[in-house]
Amino acid sequence: EQQIILREELSKNIQISAGAYYASCRAVPSNSSNLHMIRPRGGVTLPFIAYCNQRSSLGSGGWIVIHRRYNGQLDFERSWQEYKEGFGEPDEEHWLGLKKIHGITRSGEHELLVELRDFDGTGKYALYDGFEVSDEGTNFTLSLG
Repeated sequence: EQQIILREELSKNIQISAGAYYASCRAVPSNSSNLHMIRPRGGVTLPFIAYCNQRSSLGSGGWIVIHRRYNGQLDFERSWQEYKEGFGEPDEEHWLGLKKIHGITRSGEHELLVELRDFDGTGKYALYDGFEVSDEGTNFTLSLG
């Protein structure tokens, strides 16, 4: 069973590493939500794997999923270092990481879409303009609007 899981992970990583880098999920030429290699403009962070949501509550795609939690399997009680670097798997429960989010938001205007869904499938969302996460020198301060 472990060999099957490892083989699936290796296969997923090979597909991602063989593909192109994209500056954002909006640049991905696919309509399906999936994992992609992201290299934000400005070169603040190294390229990283992100889950690109191409079907949001707004009906639009191109969203980098920075946080996902749906069943509580992953422990989110973590150290500051882990919140800086990120944890979990991008296509499962995860936190992308403050350094990566800063690298994404430092280049131009960005929006933050927060989607919430309960266990019955009822969903709500909020959209914020002017989303930015500052650098580590200011403790990754979040700004909106």
